[in-house]
Amino acid sequence: MAVPLAEEAVLVNRNNYLLVKEFLKHKMDIGKLAKTSAQRYRFYLKHLLLWADEISLGNAQIIRPSFIQYLSEQTSPGSGLPLTNQTWKKILGTSTQFFNWAMKSKQKEFGTHINIWLDSLIIPRGLPQYVENEYVTFEEIIKIAALIIDPDNLALRRDQAAAALLYITGMRAGALLSLPLRAVDIERNLVRQWPDLGVKTKNGKAATTHFLPIPELIKIVRDWDKYIRSIANPDTPWYPPIKNNWGDQEISDNPPGKSRNQRLNKRLRILFGKAKITYKSSRKFRRGFTVYAYKRAPDLATLKAVSLNLMHGSTNITEQYYATFNDDDVKSRINTLTPDKDAFEIDKYHASTGQKLSKRELAERLIQLGNDIKSI
Repeated sequence: MAVPLAEEAVLVNRNNYLLVKEFLKHKMDIGKLAKTSAQRYRFYLKHLLLWADEISLGNAQIIRPSFIQYLSEQTSPGSGLPLTNQTWKKILGTSTQFFNWAMKSKQKEFGTHINIWLDSLIIPRGLPQYVENEYVTFEEIIKIAALIIDPDNLALRRDQAAAALLYITGMRAGALLSLPLRAVDIERNLVRQWPDLGVKTKNGKAATTHFLPIPELIKIVRDWDKYIRSIANPDTPWYPPIKNNWGDQEISDNPPGKSRNQRLNKRLRILFGKAKITYKSSRKFRRGFTVYAYKRAPDLATLKAVSLNLMHGSTNITEQYYATFNDDDVKSRINTLTPDKDAFEIDKYHASTGQKLSKRELAERLIQLGNDIKSI
């Protein structure tokens, strides 16, 4: 199935437009690319189409300004700021995939000169880098959890529970909105993000997601889960549509709408307003989960578990795109780097005795002095 491009694509070179459509179809049919991911690819490749204008992408090396110069002049639609470092990487990475495919399947149009030109697709030095480091903090989610909500206000109770579940699992909004009751195992504190159960995940991946052990949030999730199970069947969405009948709210039997993601963010805006904190979108809960977990992870094995809970292929992805600390986080982390007590005792012992002992000898001396030394 072909993925439609934006309407403005008809204003550019038609052959370029058709090539990009063919590439996306190839990625979906052969590369097993999910439709939602293909839409993101389309967004990144739109820059390539608009940059080339009427010139064939097979002649990319002669187009002026260069692609890098063109991108350096673009801004993010929402903020108006220069493109973030992540967006640069995604645009250049997707473009490189496209050209590599084109050189193999369209050899007459895309010769070896394109391969040489691809070496120029790097982020220029000296360019201001903007890293997205905004996320829902632990303090903010606790304020949301502390809201006293009228039991009859099903919509707000649902939204509060959804915020809590997003934070303690790190799941994407698309998964939450497609989550049936049967996919939630509340007794074991886990969610089965399995496409076979109807859960919509990125690239159709399947994984079992575990809750962060935050009692205040788990209680809210449990309370909502208990209520919804008492009146619905296992196939009912955990985040169900709610209808208002003359002031009385009830769970709707209608299937969820197509624009539920936008609707979720509108509901979250109301929730944040009730808690009197600055609104953050649903994706910021996923970042909040990551930062919370990374701050508390005692070892590399735990960091790997966090990455798996996010359904990432490696911890590198987690660190690069999600574990982005803000300035206050960096400051607090740096401030924890105080002199180690054991190291101080070692320096003090050396200064008082003038001796340089072996590690084993020094360990024995310190143990005798009653210091709790695990290793030196």
